[in-house]
Amino acid sequence: MAVAEIHHYFYTGFSRLIVFNTMAAKELEFDPYPFILMNLVLSCIAALQAPIIMMSQTSEEKTV
Repeated sequence: MAVAEIHHYFYTGFSRLIVFNTMAAKELEFDPYPFILMNLVLSCIAALQAPIIMMSQTSEEKTV
């Protein structure tokens, strides 16, 4: 699976989540407006990505 395809699914999924939670009836909403659950998921993804990004930047500095 290409990186562009992964990004497409990621952005499409979160866009659908936002649209559903803003347009759905109050009984169907599972993550209302401040989107606490979505923020938690994005924070966890960022926490997992940060060390990988830092390691790749460090290795690039050593090769240059």
